[in-house]
This record gives sequence, structure tokens and C-alpha cells, in this order.
Amino acid sequence: MRVVKSVPVEDFEFRGSIKDSDVSRLQRAFAEDPHIHDNEADALLRLNRSCPIQGPTWSGFLVDAIADYILN
Repeated sequence: MRVVKSVPVEDFEFRGSIKDSDVSRLQRAFAEDPHIHDNEADALLRLNRSCPIQGPTWSGFLVDAIADYILN
């Protein structure tokens, strides 16, 4: 199971979409532990490629998360 901060992202991949409620779950998880590991950054980028339907909050979250990963 691929998990990002205890959120089962394979569910998002299976349905091919990232809803705003999914982004909220990820935001809460990252608020608890803001350090992004290599496998989590990879999973977020894989989600971006594999989910053609994306809620409006996804792109901002992804950019912020990957920027934090690169900078820290």
C-alpha cells in the first residue's frame, strides 16, 4: 500500500481523481508532520500524473509540498 502521511493515496489512483476532500486529508496529515520523505514526494508526483481529474486545490497543494521537499 502506498501511503503518504497515513493517507492511502492508492484509492485516489484507483478512481483516477483527486478531490478537494482528498487534498484536505493530505493537508491535515502534513500539518501534523511537515517533513516530506523521498517516497512521499514521489507518490505525490505519481498521483499528479495518474489522476487526470483534479480538484482546484490540488495544484497549489502539490506545488507547496514539492517546494517544501526541495527546500528542506
